[in-house]
Amino acid sequence: MDGIRMVLVGPNAGKDIELGGFTFEDGEHILPSRGSEHAQRLLTRYYSAYPEGSLEGREAHRAWLESQGETLSARGASSAASSRDVEDLEAQLEEARRERVDLEARLARAEAKAKAPAATETGGKGAAATETPATEAQDKAPKAAKAK
Repeated sequence: MDGIRMVLVGPNAGKDIELGGFTFEDGEHILPSRGSEHAQRLLTRYYSAYPEGSLEGREAHRAWLESQGETLSARGASSAASSRDVEDLEAQLEEARRERVDLEARLARAEAKAKAPAATETGGKGAAATETPATEAQDKAPKAAKAK
């Protein structure tokens, strides 16, 4: 995807129009992927343009239809979810799955790191505890030998 596709909602939906210096063709304008947060907020707040497939955009569209006395079912609910919407949602779901797998792997590595120092410390203490009785036994042995 080259950028963020902004879609007009409401009375300008699907129109070729210029709003706030942004040219929309068929009610769509593509913003750059990076650094366009300000433009997105501006377009959403003042011109009812939302990122394609966004929940906010669907809610705004539904609210506009209701204000016009229409419902999604009256306009054809099947056309409300286009194949492009389905493809976008599937891509978002796949990206979320990949991110989950990555996060699980990072968590496993972090847990392994957290356990590694604890095991080393326990091993070190255990070794010191083992050495102490052996040293005491050696100290007592020569004393016992002298006594004989």
